[in-house]
Amino acid sequence: MFEVVRRFQRQPEMDNCEPTCFKNILDELSSRSKVKKIRRSLGDLNRMFDYRRGLFCDSDVGISRLNDALLPFGFGVRKRYGPQVTINDLLRVTVDERGSYPIVAVGQAYFGEQTKSYKYSGDPHVDHALVVLRVDLDNQRVTFFDPYENYLKAKGITDVKTELPIVRFNSYWGGADRPYWMAWVEPVTPPIEEWRTEQGGTP
Repeated sequence: MFEVVRRFQRQPEMDNCEPTCFKNILDELSSRSKVKKIRRSLGDLNRMFDYRRGLFCDSDVGISRLNDALLPFGFGVRKRYGPQVTINDLLRVTVDERGSYPIVAVGQAYFGEQTKSYKYSGDPHVDHALVVLRVDLDNQRVTFFDPYENYLKAKGITDVKTELPIVRFNSYWGGADRPYWMAWVEPVTPPIEEWRTEQGGTP
């Protein structure tokens, strides 16, 4: 897991965490699945998500565009949110070796976990994206990667948290503007018509 995180990119702007998270999970999935064409540059992802510095991203538009771009290569973006989503859903995605690590949204209160002096000015409904690496139900812990890491270190934080008790993680995850939001990339089953055509049959 250390080697995975070492290769992850840290977000270069204060407000492009979601495109950065998608770049990281796509790079990792590409290496594991040997499908190079699913990789995307951060510049491409910023454009897909309509990112503008200081104005954040359009998550719904970005995910739709990214899904369209990945489908020709046999992958799709999935997302879920709402009270019906649980830590068990997150666990299932993290252990499915066919797909990517999941991305989650956490509310602004999360930053108080990283630094007690955190003060947020601006829209309190802007969520932050993390990549979840492991859900350990036995020890009740969640391990994650925060692409904001370099900005935290620039504030003098030498011990950036990468693991939280499930109870505390759930409070930040459920406190997002879209509670319990999660997204990931996984292989998609081609339509039956496409399969028949490939086998030499008629659609």
